[in-house]
This record gives sequence, structure tokens and C-alpha cells, in this order.
Amino acid sequence: MASRSVRILDISAGGVLLASSVPADVGTRGRLSLNIAGHPLATDVEIRRVFAPPDQAGFRLGAMFVGLTRAQQDTIERFTRA
Repeated sequence: MASRSVRILDISAGGVLLASSVPADVGTRGRLSLNIAGHPLATDVEIRRVFAPPDQAGFRLGAMFVGLTRAQQDTIERFTRA
């Protein structure tokens, strides 16, 4: 499995919007590892949308979380409320 660096543009309990220099196919699953307010989080995601903004370089990947635990969901919700 290839490892790629992405930048998180937006996050919610349901999913995440990523900026990437390379596209991904809709339906692709992967593992997203990040740190939210000092709490490590690693969870599976599935790419649901891919688009290339005309005024920006790279791609935007809309992904939904797959199989979040309640603790992971709580961590994301606390972060997004802050």
C-alpha cells in the first residue's frame, strides 16, 4: 500500500476534506493517521468525491470515515466544537 501526504481542509464526525497533489479513485479505501489536539487518531476512510479546483493546484478528496469507534467520534466532535 502506498503512503501519501495530504492536508486536512475540513473535518467533521462524518468525514474529512483533504487536499492532495494526486487524485484517488472514488471508492478507494485507505488509512488516515492524524493528531487532533494532542490525541493520535488513525481510522479507515473511503473516498467519496474527487475534484480539481480550477483556481488551485492539486485535488480535493472528500472522504467518509469507516468504522469509527465511539471514542474516535468523541475526539473529533470535541475538536470541531472547540
